[in-house]
Amino acid sequence: MHALNRFHLREAAVGGGGYVVGGLYNVVPGKFGQTSNNITLAGDFGEQYQRYNGMLMNVSARLGAGLQFQGGVNTGKTVQDNCAVRAQLPELTTVAGVSPYACAGNWLVGYLHGFGISRTLSRESTCPMPGNS
Repeated sequence: MHALNRFHLREAAVGGGGYVVGGLYNVVPGKFGQTSNNITLAGDFGEQYQRYNGMLMNVSARLGAGLQFQGGVNTGKTVQDNCAVRAQLPELTTVAGVSPYACAGNWLVGYLHGFGISRTLSRESTCPMPGNS
């Protein structure tokens, strides 16, 4: 006996309506509330991956007299694909996708003086990338 029933909806409101929204599942009433945790590798069901394509650069400098500077820039995108696993396990709730390119920067200026007491000033920022909505 399967634990899920597949169904679809006919959309009536969004974008003029009339199209089918599929890939939806209901739990069979007899299986509701039951658990069967089977921990195994995703590779047993298909290929799954998450890859970061980008650049991360950090700089750290000690400028003397206890003054320090640290900063960095991170730009790139992440690609995640688990379609092969989801085809075998429709109850899997995560989906594949590509994050838009993004960039972020951060910096920290610190001053160390006697007995390990320090003062710091930090800033983190993000910047929009062309073509991202």
